[in-house]
Amino acid sequence: MRTYLSLFLILFTPFFAYAANIDGPWEGAVQTGENTIGFSADYKVAGEKLTGSVTINFRGNQIEREIENGVVNGDAFEYGFSVQGRSITHKAKVKSDSEIEITTNRGTVFIVKRVGSKISGNWKGQGDSSYGTVDISPMYEVSGDKIMGKITLSIQGTQIEGEIRNGTVSGDTFKYSYSLRGNDISHEGTLVNDNEIVINSSSGTKFTLARFE
Repeated sequence: MRTYLSLFLILFTPFFAYAANIDGPWEGAVQTGENTIGFSADYKVAGEKLTGSVTINFRGNQIEREIENGVVNGDAFEYGFSVQGRSITHKAKVKSDSEIEITTNRGTVFIVKRVGSKISGNWKGQGDSSYGTVDISPMYEVSGDKIMGKITLSIQGTQIEGEIRNGTVSGDTFKYSYSLRGNDISHEGTLVNDNEIVINSSSGTKFTLARFE
């Protein structure tokens, strides 16, 4: 156990990254001698504050911890977390939209890469509107903190399509707009779990979506 703890401590230190686009899941690994330690993080940024969680994987053991004292400063950020009563910190810097370099408190350097957003894909759902039940079938494509794609609506037997505009993603939440019969409609969505999204429309309709292939 002491050996495992030492390996964990080698890994983790305050961490600096790209303030404008840190949100979401990241994954990487650290090589320490003959040992490989997996690392994943789910970062959430609000202004200059960083929250979220980190997960360490080593020889089948998985430890998940909440981020503590996270601070964002431009393209850098730092935070800490605790393992078995020991404080660990990370420092890191964003190298690109899809890559972050982390330096640990022991001087170890490793790279984490952005994980594809779970929001991406095809979804179907319904909502009750003043026109009756509305069927909705969005196709979302997430790249970094941007969301694109199209919306297909079926209202009273009439099918309408619209392209997503001005779409942004922050962690498990997103928003965008599209045009419907000349009217601008906006959606704010939340990824509830891997297979469910809830959307609140500016039209007043609430949709519950399920993933489909």
